Amino acid sequence: MSSEFGAHAQFVDGEIIDDDNATNATQPQPAQILFRVGMTMEEVERQMLFTTLAFFNNHKPKAAQALGISLKTVYNRLARFGHVDNASEIGAVGV
Repeated sequence: MSSEFGAHAQFVDGEIIDDDNATNATQPQPAQILFRVGMTMEEVERQMLFTTLAFFNNHKPKAAQALGISLKTVYNRLARFGHVDNASEIGAVGV
């Protein structure tokens, strides 16, 4: 499977969607993320975090739980990716 951006796979609810079993794999849905071969792990991590936050309406504790990481890690990643959040909110979790 290839496109102008190279091979790709789409993971939906733990299942790999490719050209053989794709029904609507061209556009990621709100709860889906499209990864391209060659993306850096930082790009993948960033996309996972921001898509998960959007899915949970920016509710960081729910996103942390869904991702299997601590709330502190969510705030650390947001800071690393240049996302500035309310300082009092960050201080509340001890970051």
